[in-house]
Parts: sequence; C-alpha cells; structure tokens
Amino acid sequence: MRVTQVDERTCEHEMNADGYRVAVVYPGRRVATFDVDECSTQEARAWAEARGDEAGGFSLAARFDHVPKGGVTLMWLTPPPEDVMEALDA
Repeated sequence: MRVTQVDERTCEHEMNADGYRVAVVYPGRRVATFDVDECSTQEARAWAEARGDEAGGFSLAARFDHVPKGGVTLMWLTPPPEDVMEALDA
C-alpha cells in the first residue's frame, strides 16, 4: 500500500453513489448480479462476502444511476468479476 498526502482542492468532481452492485461469481464463469441499496459500504460488502463464500467469489461496485436511458455507471471497489473468474479457474 502506498499513501500520499494530497491537496483536496484538486478534486474537480464528486458524486455520491446511488447504491451498490454485487456480482456473485460461481465456478464455471457463472454470475448472479444484485443491486444492494439503503445500506453502508460495509453492509454491502458483508452481504457480498456472505454470498461469495457460498458461491466462490464476489465483486462489489459503487453504482451511479443517473446515466441517460436507464443505464448505470459502476466503479469497482473490489476486483471486477472477470478477475474473480480467472482466480476461480486457476
């Protein structure tokens, strides 16, 4: 881990997540995806970890719903599903 002190004034844009998206990854590259709302990041991660322990792994993303045409933007907070799939395949 590398930590560097920064000037907070360099931030040009801030957004609050609308919720979280969890991808539960199963062996055989199968994925079940869930939106998790009305919770803290820690609660969303705990929910994801519980499901991932049963399945094989999980990915957790912050979800931003304000994209035009009903889409979402995801920012992965853990390795994305493809990385989890590769680890399960190894």
